[in-house]
Amino acid sequence: MAEELVEIDCILTTHRYLNFITVPFFLLNSFGLFVIYFATPKHLGTFKYYQLIVQFLGLLNDFFLCSCVLPVPCFPAPSVLYIGLFANLGVSKICQISLQTFLLIEFVVALLGAIFEKGQAVLPDHHWAKFGRRKALVTEIFWYSHPLFLLEPIVYAIWAANDEKVAFNEQIQRFPEITSFLTNVNVWILEKSVGSVFVATLAIYFSLFGAVLFGLLIFTNHTLTQQRNFMSSRTLHLHKKWIRNLNLQLIVLFVMFLVPDIWFIICFLTANTKIICYSIFASFFFASHSTVGTIVQLTCYDTYREFVFRLIRCENPIKKKKKLQPIARIAVAWTKEIPKTNINERSRISRSTSVF
Repeated sequence: MAEELVEIDCILTTHRYLNFITVPFFLLNSFGLFVIYFATPKHLGTFKYYQLIVQFLGLLNDFFLCSCVLPVPCFPAPSVLYIGLFANLGVSKICQISLQTFLLIEFVVALLGAIFEKGQAVLPDHHWAKFGRRKALVTEIFWYSHPLFLLEPIVYAIWAANDEKVAFNEQIQRFPEITSFLTNVNVWILEKSVGSVFVATLAIYFSLFGAVLFGLLIFTNHTLTQQRNFMSSRTLHLHKKWIRNLNLQLIVLFVMFLVPDIWFIICFLTANTKIICYSIFASFFFASHSTVGTIVQLTCYDTYREFVFRLIRCENPIKKKKKLQPIARIAVAWTKEIPKTNINERSRISRSTSVF
C-alpha cells in the first residue's frame, strides 16, 4: 500500500466541518431521551430507567468523543492526536484520556446492565440465578463503578510509567517522516514496552468483558426459551421483542467498534503497510456509535416507533386514551330501571329471597 501523508492542518480543518454534524447528533440523542421517558410501557417497571441511563451515557459519550476529545490514532507509530475542544482549552492529556476511557466503558456497562435487568425480569422467583433486591443492588453498584477503581488507575499507571521523550526518540528513529506530527503538543506517544503492556491489558479486559456479555446474552435467551411453558404467548412475544432489540443495539455497538479495530489490526500486522496517520473519518465513525444506537431504538422498538409516528402526524402521543367501562354503564342502566322502594319493602324482599 502506498504511503499516505496526512497533515495536522488538514485533520483540524476536517474536524471543524465535522463539528457541524455533532449538533444534529446531540439533538437526536436528546430526542431519544424524551421518547424513552414518555413511550416506555409502564409494565416494564424499572427497565425504563435502565434504558434512560443507557441513552444519557450514550449522549454524553458521543458529545465528548466527537466534540471535546476526538482521538485520532497514528499508525504505525503508537500515538494519538487529540483535536477536540479540550485540546484547544489546554486540558491535560491524562484528563482527556481518563474521561474518554470512563465514558466509553460506562456506556457499554450501562447497556449490559439493561440486559442483566431484562434477564432478571424473565426469571422465576425461586430460580438459582434470581438475585434478591440487595444482591442485585450490590452487583449493579460494582458493575457501574468498576471503571473508576479498576480502569482509571491502570490508565494513570501507564501514563506515569511512560516517558514521552524516550517514546518520541523511538518513533523518530523509526519514522522520521512524521516528525512534525509527533512534535505536536496534543499528541500522546507510547514507549514500545509500555505500549505492549497497554495493548495486553486492553486485550485481557475486553476479552473478559466480552465473555461476560455473551454469557449474559446466552443465559437470558435460554431462560426466556425455558419460560415458554409458564408465560402466556403474548407476554413471551413481548419479552422476545425487547430482548431482540437489545441484541440489535449490541450488534450495532460492536460493528461500530470492530470496523476501526480491524483497520488498526491490519495496520499493525501488515509489514508493507505504512499509514502515517489514521483517517479522522474512521475516528468520527467510532465516536458516533450511540447516535446509531438511538436510530436503532427509534426504528426497531414498536412503542418508540409509534410514538415518533404520532409526533410526525402532529398528534399528542402523551395524551392518554380514555378507557371504556361498559360494565359500569350497564350497571347504571339497570339501576335506572329498578323502581325505588322504601327500607321496609327492601328488607321484606331480601328475607323472601333468602328462603330460595
